[in-house]
Amino acid sequence: MDKLEGDEEAYAELMEMVKANLIDIQNKLDLAIEAEEIEDVRKVAHALKGSSLNCCFYVLKDLSLSLEHIDTHDKSVLLSRNNDIKKEIQIVLELI
Repeated sequence: MDKLEGDEEAYAELMEMVKANLIDIQNKLDLAIEAEEIEDVRKVAHALKGSSLNCCFYVLKDLSLSLEHIDTHDKSVLLSRNNDIKKEIQIVLELI
């Protein structure tokens, strides 16, 4: 709200866009991991990091940063990190 100078209407609109964006990003991340496209995983994680940082979702930012800079192609590791991100996205969605 501080960033929007208390504009509740703008905040409500922004949060609706954030919800849709988080769901879209999670779907893209799922697809990239399933296809084992590590560069796509990194790109989606980068987008999630930026969105999270803009909205002050710092735990989600840290999780996406760890996936953005991952140095393994091990699918089980990718799935584990993605699971952590999914849990945090769910927490964020419940809060906004």
